[in-house]
Amino acid sequence: MKPKASDFVFLDTETVAEKETYFEDKVFDDLIEIGIVDIEGNVLLQSLVKPLPKYHSTEWNGTKYHGLTIADLQDAPTLMDISEQVSEILQNRYVVAHNSQFDLSVLRQSWKANYLKMEYFPESKWVCTKSEYEKAFLSHIENPKELRSASSLKTLCTKYGFYAKDLHHRASHDAEMLRKLFMEMYTLDMPYPWEWTQSVTKHNRVITVNP
Repeated sequence: MKPKASDFVFLDTETVAEKETYFEDKVFDDLIEIGIVDIEGNVLLQSLVKPLPKYHSTEWNGTKYHGLTIADLQDAPTLMDISEQVSEILQNRYVVAHNSQFDLSVLRQSWKANYLKMEYFPESKWVCTKSEYEKAFLSHIENPKELRSASSLKTLCTKYGFYAKDLHHRASHDAEMLRKLFMEMYTLDMPYPWEWTQSVTKHNRVITVNP
């Protein structure tokens, strides 16, 4: 079925992780903020998320990336508190993220760590602006570090002329920057995804959507 523009939402997460913190034998990136906007820029969800204290030491290492302190999150809702809202927004939508595998992994891992049943995890199709841009324009770059820099959200938003340095790495801002990037990319350089055969991920499995 051909997707509509209104089927797309734009998601960004902020996380904190410690090298010696694991969940299911993987380094645990704990969700501490989530932002979701629709195709027109309306904010569907913007929320801090209280981290799970049992997965963290007393040393807080996230502030240098997103400006959040552990004190900022003390009265925030847990993922369990907002899980129904998250599920309702994402269910049967095309979820656009910049490095979608990371955001999807964070959401799935935090969902499990909060003892939420995976049967209630939203069924969504995930679209990655980072990987799509790399495939279209950066296939000549072989060095992983160089590729990561060339396709970062900051780099691409700066290219298209709307990066705001002082607000980077906060979920609501980055979700809106992602929406603008998506619109610019597909208006100027590529056909819109709802008129284009594209690769997306669904629960970490790559599938092909044929509009």
